[in-house]
Amino acid sequence: MNRLIALGLFLLAAPASAQWINSIWTQPPGPTVNDFITVYVNSTFPTASCNEHSKSHSVVGNIIEAKSLHCLGMLTVLCDYTDTFAIGQLPAGSYLFNYWLLHGPLPFPCQPDNNSGVVGSMTFTVSTATGLPPSTAPAIHLSPQLAPRGAPITISLPSGQATLTVLRPDATVFLTQHLTGPVAELPTASWPAGLYLLRLHSPAGLSVHRLIRY
Repeated sequence: MNRLIALGLFLLAAPASAQWINSIWTQPPGPTVNDFITVYVNSTFPTASCNEHSKSHSVVGNIIEAKSLHCLGMLTVLCDYTDTFAIGQLPAGSYLFNYWLLHGPLPFPCQPDNNSGVVGSMTFTVSTATGLPPSTAPAIHLSPQLAPRGAPITISLPSGQATLTVLRPDATVFLTQHLTGPVAELPTASWPAGLYLLRLHSPAGLSVHRLIRY
């Protein structure tokens, strides 16, 4: 019940700029020079519908710049959408994928709202066809995701380090902290009750988690 109340209050209070990038990943997860590479970006918007959109991307050297503009409806429910960017085959090496997410009001095509931009990024490596078999980077895990007052949050870090940014529903930064070790503990006793987004940037890429503090 507390979780439903918290989500309901968030939906009433969230402004149009409260959109989030949940995850960015490649398919296949460990690409080689022989693979056709596709990058997926999953995002959440504060209103629906959110499927009408335009997008573009470019590859310059080892940097991929991508952008999408979603045209949103007026229904006050969270709307998830996964953008797909067909990159193609790439030479062996390390790559940086930068993503800029914008939104505006329906109808399509729409113009982006002021200050609606959210930026995410991910690094990935393309190996040679004769190299070692690619492997998928271990995922970051957060527990619990529904936390009572005073309960610390445990974050597993397979890469041993990450930069944590905690956001409130209005997209303001609540906390920034560098985490190290295989497991990091995050105290939340002083956090006000509500919904938080935890963005973790690590050598494995970007990981985004929702946390409800009650």
